[in-house]
Amino acid sequence: MATHRSLGYRTDRFFVELDGEVRERDRYVVFCTPSNPDFHWGNILLYPDPPDAEAARRGHAGSWLDDLDRELPGAPTAVLAWDRPDGARGAVEPFVELGFEIDEGCILTAARVSPPPRYDRALEVRPVESDAAWDEASRVLVAAYSERRSGSVADLTRFVVKQMDRYRQMQEQRLGVWYGGYLDGVMASTLGVFRQGELGRFQLVGTDPRFGRRGACSTLVHDVSRIWLDGDVPGVLPRGEGVRTLVMAADATYHAARVYESVGFCATERLVALIKRAPRL
Repeated sequence: MATHRSLGYRTDRFFVELDGEVRERDRYVVFCTPSNPDFHWGNILLYPDPPDAEAARRGHAGSWLDDLDRELPGAPTAVLAWDRPDGARGAVEPFVELGFEIDEGCILTAARVSPPPRYDRALEVRPVESDAAWDEASRVLVAAYSERRSGSVADLTRFVVKQMDRYRQMQEQRLGVWYGGYLDGVMASTLGVFRQGELGRFQLVGTDPRFGRRGACSTLVHDVSRIWLDGDVPGVLPRGEGVRTLVMAADATYHAARVYESVGFCATERLVALIKRAPRL
């Protein structure tokens, strides 16, 4: 499975290969991120096709549960996924009965963008560079994701800080850029984009709830998309040679996908996976 059918998993793999491990097996691929064990999308068993009726049964060569115990023993969170961009589900019910959750996501892509209906010309977009700006971006993301968190705010904060340390190192290696969108000098929205060949993959798009429904998110997505499509990313892209395709992941059941679509992104993949979450204490 050297080349993945899904652009989502292809670009996910790019990030894992930088600071984690990718292990090719006969029936699946392992993505493992020891530096952030609570990041379930960094701990994945990726199969070519969805589970059959035997995948949730232990004690045989095709058992996904045995694969998980062998490859990611003791992992607090993990994902069983399959490389099918068409949304195929397979036999997921036996896993749900064992406590797994079904995750439905979509991958959106764009080769061109246009201003969203709530385009805010007052939003100032600039790279995040100083210690204070990185801290501010982390605070924005924690505030943005707090409402939909599955654990405590402390757990969410630890996760965000670890991820932002990762992205800062990637920016220092000139693999991408983290951006903030500012209104009256205050960071209202934030996101990162990282290059994989002709692809630009967005990461952790978030808006401070205080600036919700004002276009701070869609404006930032539009302006950063233009920057990357035009090739205006010094040190990362040759001047004037932009990426060919921008890639964005979103929860298929959450309104964020509509925000990205308002800029010109189109849903091109639907991905189904099974998530094992750490027990809540």
